[in-house]
Amino acid sequence: MSKVIMLSMNGSTGKTLISTHLFLPRMNNPTFFAVETINLSASDLGVKRVETLAGRDFGELIELMVLEDNAIVDVGASNIEAFFAEMSRFDGAIEEFDKYVVPATPEAKSWKEAIKTISALAGLGIPAEKIIFLPNRIENDPREELPEAFEYLEETKEATIVDGAFVYESEVFDYLSFHSMSFNELIGENVDYRQLAKETKNKDKAREYAKKYRWTRQAIPVRNSLDAAYNAIMEVDNHAE
Repeated sequence: MSKVIMLSMNGSTGKTLISTHLFLPRMNNPTFFAVETINLSASDLGVKRVETLAGRDFGELIELMVLEDNAIVDVGASNIEAFFAEMSRFDGAIEEFDKYVVPATPEAKSWKEAIKTISALAGLGIPAEKIIFLPNRIENDPREELPEAFEYLEETKEATIVDGAFVYESEVFDYLSFHSMSFNELIGENVDYRQLAKETKNKDKAREYAKKYRWTRQAIPVRNSLDAAYNAIMEVDNHAE
């Protein structure tokens, strides 16, 4: 059983992309809940089954959580204040989720708002081992790209920093979003698009296969890095138990 909630007081941190491409394909048939009213939802990225709620519907979410073994809850920035306010009204509400994942990109506004989110979670009584700080859109080394965030969290110990758990910057995510598809749908069953491009007599079809070859080659290492990030998060959680 695993119930993951994605939060940030700042928009544009990649919460929905991370929920869709990091957690959803690696969890055991989770239900996806989008606490969102105005921004991008997982349904826009091709997720077939998304339950949509507003931040003020926390009571309804608690009811639904009872019926789920595995779930992902993606809380939009526009709903987070209402969500926190409602959460504080329910006894034991913080126990409903196994992991509180707070993503942040290297932009100052993003990581500063991530720290505010983490501090708010800590203020609700959520233990640091349940709060996962997840660097996103990383070019090389997250510690070099978000040094102030790492320094703050290592000093306050309000959240868990998981070595190896971060998401690289890649244009593959834009490609997948545009086509509303997953990594597995793109990569497929080891289809040899290079060979198909060489064999077909149709020039348009050959170009299509060549383009697919390019994107699959680019997607495979990104998917592998997501595997590593997910496993690192799960390993830390297992040790915590």
